[in-house]
Amino acid sequence: MKPASANPLVSVIMPLYNAERFVGESIDSVLAQSVPAFELIVIDDCSTDASVQIVEEFMARDPRITLLRNERNLGAARTRNRGLDAARGQFIAFLDADDICLPERFEKQLAFFDANPRVDICGSFYAIFDNDRGRESARCCELPTSPDEIRYKIFFIDPLGMSTVMLRSEALRRTGIRFRECLSEDYQLWADLSDRLVMANIPECLIHYRRWENQTSSRKLEALIDCAAGIQRDLLDRRLGIRLTDDQARIFARFTYRPETLQRSDLPFFRQLSIRFYRAYRQREPHTPSHLKRFLLGQYLAHFRRFHPSWRTRIEKRLFRLALLIG
Repeated sequence: MKPASANPLVSVIMPLYNAERFVGESIDSVLAQSVPAFELIVIDDCSTDASVQIVEEFMARDPRITLLRNERNLGAARTRNRGLDAARGQFIAFLDADDICLPERFEKQLAFFDANPRVDICGSFYAIFDNDRGRESARCCELPTSPDEIRYKIFFIDPLGMSTVMLRSEALRRTGIRFRECLSEDYQLWADLSDRLVMANIPECLIHYRRWENQTSSRKLEALIDCAAGIQRDLLDRRLGIRLTDDQARIFARFTYRPETLQRSDLPFFRQLSIRFYRAYRQREPHTPSHLKRFLLGQYLAHFRRFHPSWRTRIEKRLFRLALLIG
């Protein structure tokens, strides 16, 4: 048994709701970390299964675990905010109750912070596995790594995996920004912080992310896309002055999240928006990465070639590059 620390280095926030099948494995993965100076704050959001009893069994064996219980179901955002209020560590890490940390996760993220003092938020790649097939089915999900890359890709995708994130607690508190209630509360938080804090990802899988039948992401895909569309629309307006209607925002979100539903008639909109984005980014942002052009070109052509032959794609590639150059 490890002793509880009065001043833990890392506070781990774990929301809990009806995860009796998985929460024990998730807690075990935290207790197995090579850095032992942490506290694990589990916040139960009115589970109706045996989740709480399982956590209490772990608490009896390890004083680093704290269990908070919501009096009523608050949802993920307010439950995570309650964890933020209770956290005492210099760093805050997140882990969902069905995901698994690799043993060296904390060690590698803390070393990354030491080597990169201007970075405030550090995530990593993660491996997705199907619960029915086991962890041997895991495949790596890669994310943008550098702060510059994350700074522009956040307009198009969620650039951080929730369960991979560790952040400097003081930096977050200085912003006064918290989780907001929505289906994509994590993406919303990163968007809100995107012009306040510096974010990066370690190019290594440090988390195993479990897919199973009752996850919100598999049950409410369309609602999640609508939520992402709203986040992207507001972010484009706030940071770049680009305003989209709700319908335009939904089309834009589908280029990332549901490309199979796009129509050929959607391409001119995406082309025009990509050019507007590049011009606005150069004017509003302090630095324009050299690879931003390549990213926008690759995004657009990936969709264009679905509807056009290769010779037409080659011509369009040149025209698109010319439009960016003129811009």
